Amino acid sequence: MTSFEKQLKAAIDCWELGDIQDEWMFAKLQDDVIGLLEPSEAFEKIPYVLALVENHKEDAATAIIETLLALARQSQTTEIPEGLEARRQHLSDQFALYGEYAKAKLGELFRYYRI
Repeated sequence: MTSFEKQLKAAIDCWELGDIQDEWMFAKLQDDVIGLLEPSEAFEKIPYVLALVENHKEDAATAIIETLLALARQSQTTEIPEGLEARRQHLSDQFALYGEYAKAKLGELFRYYRI
């Protein structure tokens, strides 16, 4: 497991457990880690992060989508990452149960990739 994956998993675990001592942890992860990745590295991480979205509570799932958006922007490509189209319906169904902000973020991800 890479440093990025460990940091992301720790952030998700804290978010899920409600043990949030630093509400900026996802923003810091995006700035401190994602912002330093080469575009190809960012693109390669997307399928891993995409697999983490499923079955999380609204706040964590939304934060993961925001992390995916940061990776997408850093990757500097609109090439559809592996697994996104296959998970589209499941994600749409999952986020249909969430609030408007979460739905908007998922929609933003789909629009980024033009799907």
